[in-house]
Amino acid sequence: MLAVFRLHNTVNRKLNKPIYTSVADCFKQLRTNVKTRSAREYRGAYLNHIRRFWRTMQDASGFTALKKINEMSKIEIDYVQRHENNFEESIPEANVLPIGPALEAVLPGAEQPPPIRFDTRSAPRMGLVNGRFQARR
Repeated sequence: MLAVFRLHNTVNRKLNKPIYTSVADCFKQLRTNVKTRSAREYRGAYLNHIRRFWRTMQDASGFTALKKINEMSKIEIDYVQRHENNFEESIPEANVLPIGPALEAVLPGAEQPPPIRFDTRSAPRMGLVNGRFQARR
């Protein structure tokens, strides 16, 4: 669970979203998120979303992904739903701040990194060729 909190904080930092500095803050946010909609509903919606996306891929990657999504659904039904506690149990306090270079930007007085910019004129363009999207230069 600590790894999930750290990863979430790292992504939040890159997206300029709030970073939670303690386990208690992370659990407080999780409990707030599940007041109107349960974690079970969020997981189900996510599985349906990725299933709809990968179902449109009628190639080996789509079939492989659907196989993994079905496995995730089975884990959800057979294990996670039985052990769900809506974040009522807490874990001991620990460091949930991002590790390494991502931590430096969180510390007081640290400079924010400049945004990443690239020239879109030199980037590959997507086009529809023979009914499929393909990158072209």
